Amino acid sequence: MTKNNPKRQQIKPRFVDQKLTNYAGLAPFSKFMHDKLNFSEIIKDNCQLPIANNTKFHTSQVLSIIIFGYLTDFDRIKQFEELSKDLTVQRLLGLPKHIDEDTIAHRLNKFSNSELNELKTSLDHSIQNVHSNYDLSSREKILDIDSTVIPVYGNQEKARKGFNPHKKGVKSFHPILCFLAGTKECVNSKLRPGNVHTSKNADKFLKDSWNNLPGRNSDYLIRADSGYFSDDFIREIESQGADYLIKIKRKNFDKFMENKEWMSIPKEEGLSYCEFNYQCQGWDRERKFVGIRRLKRIESEGLFPVKIYEYFCFVTNLFEAPLEIYYLYRDRGECENWIENVKNQLSAGSTKMESFEANRVFWQMAIYGYNLTIWLRYLTDHNSWSQEPKTFQFWFINIAGKLVYTGKQYYLNLQKYYYYREKWMNLYRSMLEIKLE
Repeated sequence: MTKNNPKRQQIKPRFVDQKLTNYAGLAPFSKFMHDKLNFSEIIKDNCQLPIANNTKFHTSQVLSIIIFGYLTDFDRIKQFEELSKDLTVQRLLGLPKHIDEDTIAHRLNKFSNSELNELKTSLDHSIQNVHSNYDLSSREKILDIDSTVIPVYGNQEKARKGFNPHKKGVKSFHPILCFLAGTKECVNSKLRPGNVHTSKNADKFLKDSWNNLPGRNSDYLIRADSGYFSDDFIREIESQGADYLIKIKRKNFDKFMENKEWMSIPKEEGLSYCEFNYQCQGWDRERKFVGIRRLKRIESEGLFPVKIYEYFCFVTNLFEAPLEIYYLYRDRGECENWIENVKNQLSAGSTKMESFEANRVFWQMAIYGYNLTIWLRYLTDHNSWSQEPKTFQFWFINIAGKLVYTGKQYYLNLQKYYYYREKWMNLYRSMLEIKLE
């Protein structure tokens, strides 16, 4: 019996070529980030660290290599150093040589709370710049606010034991985030100690978020879970004339709900609703509450069947039908996916130093990297915008290229028969046409 074996080709490796890169997709990002968003200039103008005049690397270059690191799936300072050894990356950022990990750590340790505020002002400028190109519909103007837990296993400053549903007793950080649902971008975030309660200073956080929204604040709907069920938070929303939909804390509330007058919902078997006004303790006014009751099962106790219900209740100023309000809140679950993308696909919170201020810088750079992937795709290609960051990274960023210099111009030669060549070039050309204010 003859075996039909494929003929294998022998390939011998040789280290003979020069100026190769595995990160050709960083070139469009660099152009978008530095030419369109003016990242370097904004950092130079607004973020003044106490460093010597003869310093080899500007702060914008150090921050850029961290952002590039997160975009290429790195999350360690040593990996950022290795990335800066790539000749193409050095040309993109104007680096005279690679940035060693000690330089990165030393520069981030220069950040105090004052410089962090300057950095946030710079990053907010980028957000507002991008929003000048937005034309959001009313359905897209939804803000989802939530928090997450990042476990910490070292002795990092302000890592504390707090609420940690998966790893109880482990120290952590407890960042808060605000997402614009229509675009999936994070318009505001803050790294917090692990023992900070979910709603602490949430009203101030929201107040800080308003300036980063396209259009009028009063056009927005704020969605949040029961951790933000507080008078101060709701008052801040009402002060802007915006809408809100907030789940209430259920502790001791189910008994209260049982005595309400429930109305059946047509064509929704097992679902019923109630509406009422109620003034909680410490409030100076009544607010509207909407309850949804779902039949879970029927149990028999003696001669009489007992219906067991699951209750949902929201405080809101919306006028939609109760079932629409219920489904509108349920859509908020997508926010948890965005948080997971920020943490697990852009590695936000993974890079840690002893200094809390330095960790806040790492956090903000990861958030900025996440937003860059959102902005670039949202403004150019909605098909790729629907992809997860890692999927986009795989075909757009982490591709091979060769840097060549000819005719007084640098070129990045990519694979001629690259499978995603047309898609890649279409996105690149669309990026070049973006005009920001």
